[in-house]
Amino acid sequence: MYKKHRILLTLCALVFPGISLLCSHVEAQTDQEQIRKKRSAAINVDHLLKAGDICFQKQRFTTPKEKNAFDIYKDALKTDPENRHARKRIHEMAKTYKKWGDNAYKKKSYDRAEFFYQKYLLIARYAMNVLRNRDMEKSIRKMQQRLDQLKSFIQSVRNLLKEGDACFDQQQFLTPKDRNAFDIYKDVLRIDPKNAYAREKINAIMRICLSRGNEAYEQEHYMTARTLYQNYRIVADYLSASHKETAYQMIEKRLGQLDHLMVRNRLEPLKQQFSEKINQYGALKKKEEQGADVSDRIVPILRDIIKNLKEIEGFYEQISPGDAEMLKKIDRVRDTRGKLEKEISVRENDTP
Repeated sequence: MYKKHRILLTLCALVFPGISLLCSHVEAQTDQEQIRKKRSAAINVDHLLKAGDICFQKQRFTTPKEKNAFDIYKDALKTDPENRHARKRIHEMAKTYKKWGDNAYKKKSYDRAEFFYQKYLLIARYAMNVLRNRDMEKSIRKMQQRLDQLKSFIQSVRNLLKEGDACFDQQQFLTPKDRNAFDIYKDVLRIDPKNAYAREKINAIMRICLSRGNEAYEQEHYMTARTLYQNYRIVADYLSASHKETAYQMIEKRLGQLDHLMVRNRLEPLKQQFSEKINQYGALKKKEEQGADVSDRIVPILRDIIKNLKEIEGFYEQISPGDAEMLKKIDRVRDTRGKLEKEISVRENDTP
């Protein structure tokens, strides 16, 4: 447009010689306007570059939106497409994202690697398509292949987490043995060791086993408590929880006591049954002494008492094997059982 104006003014000056002075004045004004626009554009680009550099130094490469180095350098290049500084910074950001992605990938932080690789591709594609840097094409293709593989891997991890969460919600923490939340979360950590979600879920399982184990213990449900404490120990050992921790030490101590407590817990009903049978036996003996014929009723009761005594003897042996006081109790049980067995034999021999 500027050239067309100059041509028209030149033709007018040839036809109308007096207008040449006016033409010179107009040309001077037009030149000044062009200089002003260029200067304004240069100032604007310089301002953008400074703003971009501030974001660059703070590593605000692509965020926050419209206030990041990448967007600001792109704005500068719209005005000055060949600006070397902006181009250099854009290539540096792409290289940095690739470096961060590679480091995260090596450390098996796959979610972070995926994030950084996507950012790399965002900038690299701009460099190739807008800045016409065809050297980026091969790198972009290679990175896209890696990213596709990474996305497939991440999806498989997410599928496992979904399966683990389903078991967790159904409280299938360590059972059934073939598939449970603990085993599934372990599978996740085996292939993705940095997965914080799976690790936190396993920690949650450990806390649940401990809490419910304590509750069962306090309610004297010792069999349930033992199972829960054993599960707690399995999970704690997997997580390498410190054996010096108060909770772990307490569980170790309680597990050592639980067998003893369970035996005592099961022994009480047997003692109660024994006491009831002895009372029945005593009542029938009195009737027999008064002349009643109750021998056929006494023998079944004696057999029940002997059965009780055998079970009690077995529990005594489990509670404190080798303990002197317990050995005396066992001897008394055996002596009583022997006398009752002899009585049964006598009664059966006296039966016509």
